[in-house]
Amino acid sequence: MENLTIQRGLQLDSDQLRYQALEWEHSHHGPSDRTARQFIDSLE
Repeated sequence: MENLTIQRGLQLDSDQLRYQALEWEHSHHGPSDRTARQFIDSLE
């Protein structure tokens, strides 16, 4: 997931990113590469 933020040029605190990602994951069908990508897309 952090690689996706770098690729997209997003500047995010890694601890905050993990927290937000876990919240997103719980409300969007659990962990997966696709869910991680959708989460990063939602930040843009």
